[in-house]
Amino acid sequence: MIPVSKVYASNDKVAPPDRILSNRRLLPSHTKWVEIKGGNHSQFGHYGHQLFDGDATISREAQQTIARSALLDVLTSVKNGAASKPPR
Repeated sequence: MIPVSKVYASNDKVAPPDRILSNRRLLPSHTKWVEIKGGNHSQFGHYGHQLFDGDATISREAQQTIARSALLDVLTSVKNGAASKPPR
C-alpha cells in the first residue's frame, strides 16, 4: 500500500475545503488528511496573493512548515518500507 496524504488549507477559496472533502472518495481510504487551519491557497507558494483566494490567518512560513512536514512524513514512510512492493 502506497502512503497518501492530502494537504489543504481552511481559508483556501481557490480549492475550498468543502470541494476538497467532497472528492474524498477519489483517494484511497487510508489517505491521511492534513488541514492547515488558517492557511490559504496563495501561501502554498511564493507568488503573492492569488485572485479570489481567502485571507490567511497564519504566516506563509507556518503554513509551508506544516505542508513540508506532511510531505516529509509520507516520504519517510516510503523510505522506511511502509509502501508494499507491487506484485510481479
